[in-house]
Amino acid sequence: MSSGTYNPTHVQAVEYGPGSISKLSGLVKQVYATVYPGSSDSPKVLVLTGNSLKTKTPVIGKIEEQLKQEGLYGATFSSIGQHAPIAGIREAVKLVKDQKINVIVGVGGGSPIDAGKAIAHFSAEELGGPVMPQVAVPTTLSAAECTQNAGFSSEKGDKTGVAGPLLVPRALIYDAELTKYTPERLWLSTGIRALDHAVECQYRPQAQVPVKQIALFAINTLFTQLLASKADPDNLEARTALQIAAFQSLWPNALRTPLGPSHGLGHKLGATYSIPHGICSCLTLAACVRVLAHTLQPADKACLANIVQFLPAEFQPTQSASFYSPLSGRTSSEELTTKATQVADAIDSLLAKLGLTVRLSGFKVPEQDRAKMAEAVGTAVKDFEGMPTSDQFTRMLDTIA
Repeated sequence: MSSGTYNPTHVQAVEYGPGSISKLSGLVKQVYATVYPGSSDSPKVLVLTGNSLKTKTPVIGKIEEQLKQEGLYGATFSSIGQHAPIAGIREAVKLVKDQKINVIVGVGGGSPIDAGKAIAHFSAEELGGPVMPQVAVPTTLSAAECTQNAGFSSEKGDKTGVAGPLLVPRALIYDAELTKYTPERLWLSTGIRALDHAVECQYRPQAQVPVKQIALFAINTLFTQLLASKADPDNLEARTALQIAAFQSLWPNALRTPLGPSHGLGHKLGATYSIPHGICSCLTLAACVRVLAHTLQPADKACLANIVQFLPAEFQPTQSASFYSPLSGRTSSEELTTKATQVADAIDSLLAKLGLTVRLSGFKVPEQDRAKMAEAVGTAVKDFEGMPTSDQFTRMLDTIA
């Protein structure tokens, strides 16, 4: 095994389990004291969310009530749309200035949590001073709370963003009770997004061995517990296990390299055609794995192939090695390709069982756009070893048309 270095992010605390939202006020005070040591002011929170959570569930009202009881509440902004359009972010930055907000509580999926990072970034640019901290309360499995990247949509609808080590949320709350209000298709598809993180971690440039190994256990949990959650949506143990697996899938990591082509294609599809993050992964992950099984360099292909041994029994190919048995360094390239292809087959099978098999045609992606999209993704991953060519990406997109 080669040597390496793992550097964590600025995450200070992770609370998990039903009822853990009760820890919110304490976490707000904790992250505030870290970023503003010795300040004579008090935390003043902006609750950042989407319209559905605000108007159709009791989640935001309960959070506001808790913060008000502790004298921490400042304002709520609920106009963060899918893929976090820049217009909403600018509006929220103005609110931060007007209300003298100094802590963000992002509640919901990837869009409000990423928007929180962007708002913190732009507020610091305009106002000076430190980057305000965020406490993230995810209600999906997209794992945006784990990264220092803030993705949002430009005025033209293109995916863009900002990044920096101080943008990562300082504290996370995984309360399964709050996820019961998340629509089933959104909940399950963002679980596939988490699976996308964990799989692409296996061939991510410079990904550290400990992080890759944590992601393998996330893959096993996601396969088993997504099915359990679909079978019984009230199963809070399954929901909590999925939240922890989402955290493991994108383990807090200061590494700045891109994840891989499935993510690159998802960013283009999502921003251009308004396809939700999780559904993008349902479209691209298995197809990308199937192509990468043939093109990756041997070391990366071995990491991808090793996923087979972490699949639950019902997804195991007949001739698979025993669970957790490491692949031999003498495994042939042909055998690695076979095993990596079996990973793609397992992902397709999981999608079918979850009712998440989707095609590009269902989102009116024009045939003439595929080559342009493939070229853009090919450029984005050009520094990766063993990536498909633009032509191969185009043919891959044809298979999911």
